[in-house]
Amino acid sequence: MKKIISLLMAIIIIISAITTTTALSVSETDNTSSENLDIITTEEKIITTVDVNDNFVEDEIIVVLNNSTSKELNDFSELDFPELPVKYVENLTKETDDMIKAQRTSKNTGTQAYLGVSTADESAVYIDEDEHHQFLLIKLNRSGKANVIKSIKLLEQREDVILAMPNYIDVIEPMEESIATIDEIMTSARATTNTPNDYTSEFGQWGIDRIDLPEAWNITSGSSTVIVGVIDSGIRSDHEDLSANIAASSYHKNCSGDGTSALTDTLGHGTQVAGVIAAKGNNGTGTVGACWNIKLASLKTIAYDSERNEYNTKSTAFIAAITHAKTKGITILNYSSGGSSENADVLSALLNYSGLIIVGAGNDGVAVTDTNHYPVSYNTDNMIAVAKGSDNTNDALASDSNYSTTYVDLSAPGVNILTTDSDSINDYIITEGSSIAAPYVTGVAALLKSKYQGMDAKAIKDYILSNVDVIPALADKVETGGRLNAYKALTGLKYFSIEFNPNGGSGYMESQSIIYGCATAIKNNTYTKAGNHFAGWTAYRPDNNTWYYTNGTTSKWCVEGSQPSGYRKYVYRNGQKVSRTGQKDGRVYLYAQWEPNEINIVFESNNATSGSMPMLTLVCNTPQGLPANTFTRTGCTFDHWYAKNTDGKMYYTDGSNGGWYNMNEIPDNYTRMDLINRKTVQYTTFDDVTHGDTVVLCAYWKPDSGILGDVDGNGSVSTSDVSTIQKHLNAQLTTPLTTNQLLRADVNFDGSVSVKDTSLIQKYIAHIIDEFGE
Repeated sequence: MKKIISLLMAIIIIISAITTTTALSVSETDNTSSENLDIITTEEKIITTVDVNDNFVEDEIIVVLNNSTSKELNDFSELDFPELPVKYVENLTKETDDMIKAQRTSKNTGTQAYLGVSTADESAVYIDEDEHHQFLLIKLNRSGKANVIKSIKLLEQREDVILAMPNYIDVIEPMEESIATIDEIMTSARATTNTPNDYTSEFGQWGIDRIDLPEAWNITSGSSTVIVGVIDSGIRSDHEDLSANIAASSYHKNCSGDGTSALTDTLGHGTQVAGVIAAKGNNGTGTVGACWNIKLASLKTIAYDSERNEYNTKSTAFIAAITHAKTKGITILNYSSGGSSENADVLSALLNYSGLIIVGAGNDGVAVTDTNHYPVSYNTDNMIAVAKGSDNTNDALASDSNYSTTYVDLSAPGVNILTTDSDSINDYIITEGSSIAAPYVTGVAALLKSKYQGMDAKAIKDYILSNVDVIPALADKVETGGRLNAYKALTGLKYFSIEFNPNGGSGYMESQSIIYGCATAIKNNTYTKAGNHFAGWTAYRPDNNTWYYTNGTTSKWCVEGSQPSGYRKYVYRNGQKVSRTGQKDGRVYLYAQWEPNEINIVFESNNATSGSMPMLTLVCNTPQGLPANTFTRTGCTFDHWYAKNTDGKMYYTDGSNGGWYNMNEIPDNYTRMDLINRKTVQYTTFDDVTHGDTVVLCAYWKPDSGILGDVDGNGSVSTSDVSTIQKHLNAQLTTPLTTNQLLRADVNFDGSVSVKDTSLIQKYIAHIIDEFGE
């Protein structure tokens, strides 16, 4: 028995897709075991003890690198491992590396570009670089178990290696043939008035009615946006009852290395599992899956090994499948493996993933313990273990089903089940096993995800297990004492309410009801507070008098004043999604947070020769003096500042009211507001500004000898006066102004100018001089 000194939990973070597991029978090969189930959160080295009698590939080693090395995202070759006789090196986590590279380009759009999608909701997959570890497959150029063991010991001496282990092999026993001929089903009277029209309560579809799937289908039959991955022997994608529900090609991957397509079923089991999950409904053909409008992705890990004359799956295949699922955003997986042997890779995947794992309890007719049937024996919090339910009237377990009130959660139909088979495009089979019962639960999980797409795996598990049909015959057989009920799972939801508090603001907002465990956007704030802008919400639970605090990394609910040092109240954004802010059937108060409005003052030199001035921030209700001008301009003396906004309009006032105007918009009796050095200003100095606006204060320069005396403003402006002004301005501009540009359409330049026109000319001249310099 191979012992791992410490588990891989912290290092195999890359394995993080939701996994659902069926129970193909795995031979009793004695594979990896662990000494404890504690999750390691450090980068400590993990030592493995390997025996030559263990079943593994005799010229391959799997290496896990530490986080600091992994974040460099390097490519590796045989030259990087000079201590070994290496033939080649393969990066098993290249897809994860590529996704991190995309995130570094842009946390959102880079990830979306990598996934080939356009919206954030479609690419809600984010890799935490600080938890990333590269997996490498090292192919040795010399074969032999002793050589593998020796090479592992050499690799364990490297600082960049956390774990080195063999590429273990699990032998898969072929499934038994059908216990009934399909002719019994296909030649029998089939219901034609049901919806969907390809199911009946007879024969191999008895389980559909038993778990109330028709009632559930009145709520949802699935969503094409939900993709379920089947980690198995492949799926026959051209099957008449599966082809409509096959995902796009990029979602499939053959991880087994046998050179065939992921959509070629090597053993037939993957196609059977796929049919129970998602055979197309209401097409008048064959059968119907539990969730018949979703998409299926084939992640092929089981292959026929001609050299060993067996079907098997390797650790590398599992790692590749989970990595692919994660980077493609596949949220539910059906992983078919089960037996009495522990496997470090499978265990690490289960314990490091926050999603839902659905597994078959096994078909040995024994009580499951902590050592005799894996993955059920791992008993992780994110797992649902499913017993094989019979079709008898008292809903007892099948006689060969494994059971336990500690390790097995519920039962589901698992005998005499009609499903798709892989021999031809219209082939079906009647079969049984916990590997068939578990996909019913997988299908119901997909129904929940389809209806409530923000629902997390923990909530899906909770709603499935808390809404079973309690069966007396199961009281001492499974933990819930019950059998799966699809309709109850979809309708037995828990809620919490959000009450909004303006916290000194004004307005009204109705409360909001949130499904517990289903990520839902908080309503956008509609409260207002004079002189302030909305800065977010803080959360308070009145049921236990606690507030939500954070230190930037970890968050927790605390009674105010008892929070740990360095913690502050967490602030929720407008529209942020929440799922567990309130307790089940509880309330949470969100208090609006307010901050004083601010505007930024930027100083513009207007062709100054030298100098610079930093930006100034004006806070509402906080007067502030303008700093002294530090710009200088040759031949000119600084006189005052005038204000422009980012649209180029200047600020004019009549002494009581003000606004931003272009030259031809200035109201009568309005003059430009000029600000001198050290003048006290504040947010309210300027009308029509909002929080975050920028006001530009432009330097006004008086020439040491000016030309403006030529315009006396008394109603008489000579042609020579205007010509002189125009000539002077043109000398300062790259593109000379025409007469019409100078005088605008309001002025007819014919040698005589009216008093009104003169006023406009003076305003416009001032505007030009201010903008372009004297």
